[in-house]
Amino acid sequence: MPQIDSSLDLLNSSVAPGLEGGVATVNEVIGYLGPAEEITLSNGVRVFLKATRFQDDEIRIQAIARGGQTEGLSTYGRAVVRYAQMIADEVGQYGAPPSAMLDLLAGKTVSGSTAIRQYDRVITGSCAPRDLEVALKLIHLLFVSPLTPNPARIKVLPVGAFEISRETTGMTIKTARVVSGLSCTIFQLQDVLQYVRDQIVVSKRDPYAAFGNRVIELNTQGHPFFRPDTLEEIDGLSVDDACAFYRKCFCDLSEFTFVVVGNLDLAVTRVLVGKYLGGLPTGQGLLPVVRWMLAFLPYQR
Repeated sequence: MPQIDSSLDLLNSSVAPGLEGGVATVNEVIGYLGPAEEITLSNGVRVFLKATRFQDDEIRIQAIARGGQTEGLSTYGRAVVRYAQMIADEVGQYGAPPSAMLDLLAGKTVSGSTAIRQYDRVITGSCAPRDLEVALKLIHLLFVSPLTPNPARIKVLPVGAFEISRETTGMTIKTARVVSGLSCTIFQLQDVLQYVRDQIVVSKRDPYAAFGNRVIELNTQGHPFFRPDTLEEIDGLSVDDACAFYRKCFCDLSEFTFVVVGNLDLAVTRVLVGKYLGGLPTGQGLLPVVRWMLAFLPYQR
């Protein structure tokens, strides 16, 4: 596995010029769990902070936005909106492939994930109090990093660089260098899609899968959105469209409301949240201008 040059560490890079932000207002709110803070960032994003020592070694972060898979159904199709999350996980939504991110996060207690559901999008994460800044940097990278498997972003190292062929899986691993300089490993997305194809083939011979599919069909009145995937859909799946839809889902921070709970130093947390989230772009996201008008699944009789 290629080693990551610490001088090229994405997590050590500063906020890009023009993306610096801050906290505009701070208000105390009282809920059934006691007092908390509602802060409004300079870009209009709302963040709720709740300090507690219930688990003094953990901080939890969650953000939710209205609008999900149904918003891209008419433009991208069923297969793209259903598999966009999986493809983004393999490409690397934080600006580096997953294998590189594992090295970058070595020694840090940070975890996070995203989800695109039918009618909403979710960002979840947790970290140790000492790694809160790292967690916020990852959210920052999620919204500003390009997401594309286009080889134009990648420059292969000269001959003699690390290269392995795995004949058992048909996967070739090469050491490559992203234009920014980060050393990483390129994974072929076709291997992931082949796994999905294999699962479809196996499910056709599995009586339990047939029973489960029939239950779903009855519960959803045979709605096509919930039917089992087909090989034709996977073969026609556009990876570029999936990346474009995922990026559309996570490019406008103003669509999200954040909640941060845990062993917080509120003064320090306000500064970090404002720095890494307060300057992120807004106004070009997934939702229409009238944000309460969500796209619903078409009615099927």
